[in-house]
Amino acid sequence: MKNTRQLAFKGIATVMVIYGILISSIHIMAGENKDKIIKITAVGDIVMGNTFPENNLPQKNGAELFMPAESLLKKGDIVVGNLECSLCDSGTLMKKIVEGKTYGFKTPEKYGINLKKAGFNVMNIANNHIRDFGEGGVKSTKRILDSLNIKYTGYSGQVAFFSVDSCKIAVIGFSSYYGMNNLLEKEKSADLIKTAKDSNDIVIVTFHGGSEGQNAMHIKNETEYMYGELRGNIYEFCHDAIDAGADAVIGHGPHVPRGIELYKDRIIAYSLGNFLTYAGINTNGQNGYSPLLYLELDFEGRFLFGKIYSFKQVRGKGIESDTLNSAALLIKKLSFEDFKSNSIEIDSTGNIARTNQKLK
Repeated sequence: MKNTRQLAFKGIATVMVIYGILISSIHIMAGENKDKIIKITAVGDIVMGNTFPENNLPQKNGAELFMPAESLLKKGDIVVGNLECSLCDSGTLMKKIVEGKTYGFKTPEKYGINLKKAGFNVMNIANNHIRDFGEGGVKSTKRILDSLNIKYTGYSGQVAFFSVDSCKIAVIGFSSYYGMNNLLEKEKSADLIKTAKDSNDIVIVTFHGGSEGQNAMHIKNETEYMYGELRGNIYEFCHDAIDAGADAVIGHGPHVPRGIELYKDRIIAYSLGNFLTYAGINTNGQNGYSPLLYLELDFEGRFLFGKIYSFKQVRGKGIESDTLNSAALLIKKLSFEDFKSNSIEIDSTGNIARTNQKLK
């Protein structure tokens, strides 16, 4: 009987020791992750040149297009942009072109390497131009990105996954078009985000939606259209995405910047506009503002700090740094005007911080 009790006590002691080790390990891991951050760099629309209806291409196969921004892009663990074209050398135009309203974008396959050199590791392909040259153009684009080890997201159910310092990250692209993760399908979109969140620490949503042009810079809680095409209630979609588990929401599509909002400790950039659209897209005035957004999140997805780096597009050249900080100042203004209870502030150089934080 005595031996039995001794064995029982030893067993309980052993369990307690193991339990203590596990608890200590959890606390140590939590302590290790407490000060770790995830860095995201994000930009809007990219068209590196166009061969439709005729060649309108940069020098040196576009090798220098991203050079002014490369060092900043590479700051991110996740570097994401919207590929607003297909990477293909052949294919038949699959849409009706109406001058001044609709366009076709086809960029040479060999230009894909420029994305890799610039530091991009994931591209959104959920937009209204990826299928300009049919499914053959889409397949070619995917093949090129696969060959460069650049992930992509946007087609129905398609999610890109990353692991950074043991932090699991999912990136999900959305648009308002069939066959893609569709922001118009509220329940399906929410379920996709929830599922991703169940098995990942951080979920980043990037989307192509909303109306277009300089009259579409302000965000309203209402449905948006472009030439009669339904483009969704972007304000509602972004809030719903965070309610479903997204930790950062990054938009593009209007071809101009929109404001930035902090909602439930999570950042929403409603539109980063155009970043580098060498041919076929209007780059006059505010359409030519090219913001690069840098974000820092903690390992639970909460916003810590951000910065808007201002670039501008120069027709026939690409992008160059904008010493006037035009994109940052515009986003600062829009953020103040559209989100009166916003709990972030943006300074004149583009630094973004919580209102109770001191700007870096």
